[in-house]
Amino acid sequence: MKLVTKQQGEFDSLETIGLAAEYFPHYVNPVPAPHLVDVVLLSLICSGSGRHVMGDRVFVENGQSVAVTHYGEPHTIITDENGMDILNIYLDLKHFTLPPLSPELSRVLPLFIPVHPAFYNNLNRLVRIEFDNIEIPASLAFGIERELRERQPGCLAAALDYLRLFLGECCRQIIRTGIAVPGAAATPSMLRLEKVRQHLEAHCTEYFTLDTLAAMAGLSKNYLCRAFRQYTGQTVFEYIIGQRIQQSMLIMRHSDDKLFAIAWRCGFRDLSYFNRTFKRLTGVSPAVYRRQPAQSAIEK
Repeated sequence: MKLVTKQQGEFDSLETIGLAAEYFPHYVNPVPAPHLVDVVLLSLICSGSGRHVMGDRVFVENGQSVAVTHYGEPHTIITDENGMDILNIYLDLKHFTLPPLSPELSRVLPLFIPVHPAFYNNLNRLVRIEFDNIEIPASLAFGIERELRERQPGCLAAALDYLRLFLGECCRQIIRTGIAVPGAAATPSMLRLEKVRQHLEAHCTEYFTLDTLAAMAGLSKNYLCRAFRQYTGQTVFEYIIGQRIQQSMLIMRHSDDKLFAIAWRCGFRDLSYFNRTFKRLTGVSPAVYRRQPAQSAIEK
């Protein structure tokens, strides 16, 4: 399968701020040609109709969606003879962090863009956000593309500002409509598991027991453990730890608080355990991660 590279000099803004954009007006592709990208790809489909193949799933497109394809995932868009208008946004999240969002939106962000590849799971591995009206997110996405193409003074900072607003609109849409496993039937069991997952997401810093979660779902403890892992690809413990670490990463982007205070705020009562877990999952210590370049600091 072909690897489409978007980092090796093709877009210099990827090397400076971890962000690039590319517009495909009247894109026509009648033959499936799955390919991989070495970035996080956000495909904004502005108009036209066709099919979007993401991994092992196929979606009907009617020009009102944003699809997120992560590192190493295959994707292709199949159109009719009239084509589709598509704007791609490329993010290098291995070397750069995203602009900070407000706390209520930051909580939603990992549901469609995990802070680090270590936090991919069955729910956020392939995400597609349906909009009732694509006009606002499209105008913000085209703002990114225009700033990076025209190269006016302050363009990098402006592009990041547009990105922050664009991600905020995606988060708002998810808050309005929720997020579900693409292609999965909403069975009673799945709805119960989703209730548990939402509770863990909203209260990730709190302590809980499997007995409490099982009672909430109306399931036995053993069944909950098996079904939750099948649903998300992670155990309950792995999921909650991932949520806590991601929240700590988001806080570190825009806070000068001491690491102990951040760890405590995110549900860790032992700084040594927090440091070990953070490094095990991300490959770097919290202190090293904090020193990585932040997109929002460029040109400020």
